[in-house]
Amino acid sequence: MFWLNCADGRDELPFLIDGDETLSYAQLFQSSDDLFSSYKRGVVAILCGRNRETITAYIGALRHRHIPLLLNNDLPDKQLYNLLSLYKADYLFAPSDRSFHAYAAVSAYHSYTLSEYVTDKTVPAPHSDLAMLIPTSGSTGDPKCVRLSHRNIESCTQSIITYLSLDSQRRAVSLLPLHYSYGLSVLNSIVGARGSYLLSLHSPLTRSFWADIVNFGVTDFSAVPFIFESLKRMRFSEEILSSLKVVTQAGGRLTPSLTSHFQSLFSQHGIRYFTMYGQTEASPRIAYLRPEDAVRKAGSVGKALDIGSVSISSEQRVEDEGELIYSGPNVCLGYANNRDDLAKGDDFCGVLHTGDLARIDNEGFIFITGRLKRVVKVNGVSVNLDFIQSRLQDLGYAVYVVGVDDRVYLAVEADEIAPVLNSAKTEFDFHGTVWQAKQFEAIPRTAAGKPDYVSLQAAFMKDHR
Repeated sequence: MFWLNCADGRDELPFLIDGDETLSYAQLFQSSDDLFSSYKRGVVAILCGRNRETITAYIGALRHRHIPLLLNNDLPDKQLYNLLSLYKADYLFAPSDRSFHAYAAVSAYHSYTLSEYVTDKTVPAPHSDLAMLIPTSGSTGDPKCVRLSHRNIESCTQSIITYLSLDSQRRAVSLLPLHYSYGLSVLNSIVGARGSYLLSLHSPLTRSFWADIVNFGVTDFSAVPFIFESLKRMRFSEEILSSLKVVTQAGGRLTPSLTSHFQSLFSQHGIRYFTMYGQTEASPRIAYLRPEDAVRKAGSVGKALDIGSVSISSEQRVEDEGELIYSGPNVCLGYANNRDDLAKGDDFCGVLHTGDLARIDNEGFIFITGRLKRVVKVNGVSVNLDFIQSRLQDLGYAVYVVGVDDRVYLAVEADEIAPVLNSAKTEFDFHGTVWQAKQFEAIPRTAAGKPDYVSLQAAFMKDHR
């Protein structure tokens, strides 16, 4: 397991670069052991930030077979209280300036405090195979989590290390959140290869971020479509292009024209550019497109990982298109919505129904064509449209929600576009441009009387052609 000590001396290599300080693997492992070695196995809720505290707690929890529950530190207190209440986390690792009832401080590490749950000691024990919990939608407070095993995490991590040819000379940067499965996989694969990881709080739209890339010799840059779209007009200096070795894109679909733009730009400078596809349920990788295949297989997300396989479901299949099914050791155990669910075993048995429509060509390359389920990605983060809809309906709005990646559409009948938009922006921490609303004389419905989401989606898309 990549979070355990190596016997070959590589733990003395530099790992975490935090400003002027560089920690070796051995040093960080010691700090992580100091945090968790004295406590019995339990769920550790970690309020994640791009900082050494989060990384130390995450690795420490894994090393001592605790179950990290990775939460967005930017969630409002009300949503965090709800998650902590549902999962009855045995321990809470949070910034020291945040306090939560039912938890008593037991130790401190830099700017964070480890607290123990003191209200109810009779909570159900988690399943022995359970290693980690990652929310399916980290930015909304939706309590649904993916249950991952040690085997899930390790198998996927080792596969990523192999196809990216990672080794101890590689250096990644903390651009993506660690409560987000793509961002976490970047950290996991660097740790598994015993490479190094630069902590940077700068935005990739600032000169300071790219100065860090050059000054600290970052070799690997990973981002979601929203970031690449923001960088399309940027002129990358020779210093930046000389430092980078590999660029990866995942977290949603990037337009073919932008994919071609970045593939061409980076390939001209010897930088390998990978388009990747995955889901949190796959720990989180399913497929990748090698740079060598980028031109002749434009629009594809590549082939399945070497540890897995893909197929098209026979149900609701139209010619060669249908729901993509992935099978492999990295497929999660299942879902959880509360503490009782943590006692469950392997519900998925290595088979993931992705909810994505796809076709697979005769060489095994996957082309994603749409979605079956009502989930979109906003800035690379999965967002459950049903959860947003129920939250807004709970506030009294007769609203129905549809969307596409980076756009959430609100359909209403009453004259309440302005208030429903204001409530959406207050309830959910997305950029204002994500939201669009439209008033209908009557919400279209199916023969069964249910909202016709297909027709609603078509109406919004017609307005934005």
